[in-house]
Amino acid sequence: MKLNTYSFQGIFSPCNMDKRIEHLRKLLAEKLPGCVVDVDAPARAGGNWWLEVEAGKKRQTVEYRPGRGFGIFHDDVGYGEGPSEIYRTPERTAKRLAQLMTANKGKASSLSLKDIRELYGQSQVTLAKKAGVKQPAISRFEKRGEVKLSTLAATVKALGGTLEVRARFEDADVPIALSTSEG
Repeated sequence: MKLNTYSFQGIFSPCNMDKRIEHLRKLLAEKLPGCVVDVDAPARAGGNWWLEVEAGKKRQTVEYRPGRGFGIFHDDVGYGEGPSEIYRTPERTAKRLAQLMTANKGKASSLSLKDIRELYGQSQVTLAKKAGVKQPAISRFEKRGEVKLSTLAATVKALGGTLEVRARFEDADVPIALSTSEG
């Protein structure tokens, strides 16, 4: 078993490591026994922390921004782009990293509805009740390649979130307002 390693600059040391990072490391040790977490502390107080999480042959880069959360990067992210996914708590971050590291397929670059449902600890039955549909509808919905935005928005709302649609162009990344019956 390889020991966790740390890269520290300036006054940073394990005793004053941000508590959220230490909590994430403990959660990862529980969810991914034997994983290695390399921590690179910021050069200045309040700066961003970088973590490399390795479990077997899989690796994930995580950026922690104090007050903002944990960003997970995927291979398809270009230089200078932000993280692909952002989580505000160590618990949700550890759960997502465990999903990524234990997936049978290669490194996932986006979440399926099933992944999101499992990330938020909901069964198909529970989600169906919250969304006002029957369980088979959730099962079919998770398997479809194409879905109505209104159905997707209702399902995400039942999980406690809101749906945002963005358009990416070569020179822009912009949100698209979804029309509502009121507007």
